[in-house]
Amino acid sequence: MDIVKDRRAARVEAKAAEIVAELPTFAECAEIYIRSNWSTWSEKHCDQWPSSLKIGKLTIPEIKPSHVHDLLKPIWVEKRETANRVRGRIETIIAKNVNIDDPDFRNPAELTKQLREKLPKRPKRAVQSGITRHCPMPRRPPSCRRSPAPRARQRRCCGSSSSPPAGRTRRSRPVG
Repeated sequence: MDIVKDRRAARVEAKAAEIVAELPTFAECAEIYIRSNWSTWSEKHCDQWPSSLKIGKLTIPEIKPSHVHDLLKPIWVEKRETANRVRGRIETIIAKNVNIDDPDFRNPAELTKQLREKLPKRPKRAVQSGITRHCPMPRRPPSCRRSPAPRARQRRCCGSSSSPPAGRTRRSRPVG
């Protein structure tokens, strides 16, 4: 009886190895995806995509979140936007090469709480407006700010002319 079980187990293992051998590697899947979209991309995208996808010779089912983590960790803090794009590219290629009806499949490159918690913490970005920080708006003189004067006088006071903007003419009211 043990001989029969051993032979069955060996056949199952051999069949599983054949299936894995038939699957394309991540690099092959990425190359197919890049070739199919090459004509629609800018030159910059054509350069960036192939150089950013360095997973190796793994097949799609063999890729684990730890592989994605190891790839992103060195650039996660220093090159925030690049890391986001690389993760998104990996996620896209994996999503294009899996069975859509497989309910048990979970994309290892998906930005889940698990992956975010394992990657180093990023410092918060300082929200700043380049216009207000570097080129503040000129302030009106105090005499114009709260002045109940008519608009024309306010414009003259603040350095604007009272004539209408270029390209516009004054309309006269119909006499009636």
